[in-house]
Amino acid sequence: MPDYDDALEQRRKEIAAKRKASKKRQRQKSAKRFLVLLIIVAIITLCVLSLTIFFPVKNITVKGDSPYTAEQIIKASGILKGKNTFVSGINAEEDICKTLPYIGSADISRNISGNIVINVKKAKPNYCYKSGNKFLLCDANDKVLEILSTQPEDTVTVLGATVKNTKAGSIVTFEDQEKKQLFLSVINALNNKKIKVNMVNVEQKVDIVLRVEGRFNVKIGSTAYLDAKINHLSGMIKQTEKDRVGTIDLSDYSPQKPTGILTRE
Repeated sequence: MPDYDDALEQRRKEIAAKRKASKKRQRQKSAKRFLVLLIIVAIITLCVLSLTIFFPVKNITVKGDSPYTAEQIIKASGILKGKNTFVSGINAEEDICKTLPYIGSADISRNISGNIVINVKKAKPNYCYKSGNKFLLCDANDKVLEILSTQPEDTVTVLGATVKNTKAGSIVTFEDQEKKQLFLSVINALNNKKIKVNMVNVEQKVDIVLRVEGRFNVKIGSTAYLDAKINHLSGMIKQTEKDRVGTIDLSDYSPQKPTGILTRE
């Protein structure tokens, strides 16, 4: 009988020890969970502070070629002194180029010291699209730089290609993409032969008209045999007196009939 009591007591002690060990493990797990939670909260707090209080903007410098003042560029960027360096003006590059059309590109350099440098490049006029009674002066990326009431000089004017998104700072789109490809093909061919092009009219796809060298109106018809037509045009211009003006008709040009007609004015 004493042996039975001793065994029972021993069993009770073992059960109590297991319960104690289990509670200890639970306390340790709870402590670990609390520590992990505390670390997460600390990290979140640090992130929030780093995006609000830490790393404030101290200085903003503008560099590069631009028709706008530094104050105008900084305002367009949305970057504010005292705000977080890495958050303030998060879309600054895009906002600058859209708000100030004559800026072709903007690059923002930021560092933890709070010094921000805005590097800008001036947009260059490339094409001019006629839209209604207005002329849209655009850069090489078709961004509208300026809306004019008269046709500008020293810029290729494109007629007959209906465009959309005609506000300054926006990128124009074309109702007929084929017409865009037509005038680009013609302009590239003229540039390859170093012929100065003043105007391209693609209103009629098979009856394209040009103005080149400031003195010749040129009818090239369709873009069939385009390179050959432009090559022939180059030869005709070189053989014509420098003060001569007129109309050159290449609309019937073909390998079988490699001729152009010059009508003097």
